[in-house]
Formats: sequence, C-alpha cells, structure tokens
Amino acid sequence: MKNKLAILIVIIVIVIIAIGVYFGIRASNISKYENADIYVVNGEEISSVKKILGEKKIKKYSYRKEDTETLELTFKDENKGQTANNYIQSLLDNENYIKMRTENENNMQIAKSAEKSGYIITIDSEATNDGFKITIIVGPGRIQLDPME
Repeated sequence: MKNKLAILIVIIVIVIIAIGVYFGIRASNISKYENADIYVVNGEEISSVKKILGEKKIKKYSYRKEDTETLELTFKDENKGQTANNYIQSLLDNENYIKMRTENENNMQIAKSAEKSGYIITIDSEATNDGFKITIIVGPGRIQLDPME
C-alpha cells in the first residue's frame, strides 16, 4: 500500500512540474514576442507590432512549422481593428508590401517576396472581441499582380 501511495505522489509531482514548465515556457515566449523589435519567421525578419505601434499586451501566441512557418499573435487592445489596420498600413507604407484582396472587411492582408529565402511573406490582421490578431506566414509561393481591371 505504501508503494502505491509513493508512486501516486511521484506521478502527481511530475505532472505539477510538467505543468509549471509548460506555463513557464509559454510566459517566456509571450514576453519574447511582446519585447521584440522584429519577428523572425522562416529566417525572414518582419517588423514587430512593438516597433511600429509601441508595446501591446499579447494574450495568446502560436508558432507552427510545416511546409510554411506561421506565427500567430493575439493582442489585447481597446482599439481592436484600428490598431491592426495601423500596423498593416505602416508595413504597406514603409516595407514594400502589397495589399491583397479579401472578402472579409474586418481583415486586411498584405504580402511581399521574402528577401532571404525566396519565399513569400503574408501578413493577415483581424479584429477580435478584445483586441486583434496578426498572422504571419512565410513559405513557398510567388506574387503575381493582376492586370488592371
């Protein structure tokens, strides 16, 4: 009986430590993105929200590596879509992005050819209930401009 209790206690301690490590890493990564002047996605440097707009609180983030690399950051912000639009507009004005057509008027999407990898960088913004979300995707692709309609 004492062995079973000892094993149960060890398992509970391991689970608690694993949860603590998970949340510690998560908090560290959120802090890294909140304080960054650039985001590095698939080797490409993209100006950060902090660099363009000042510090904003990140509520949630994810980073995925597949054929493409995707960084998704959800920010808390009272101005929601307006702040996201200001970020996108600054990239359009200062960093050689082009505006892409979207069906959803709450979203803005821009893209440019990546300088280092030869891939394409796509940045999407959308308003959320308590802020905005920025999604940066870097992966294979090319930009083809439609002729004037």
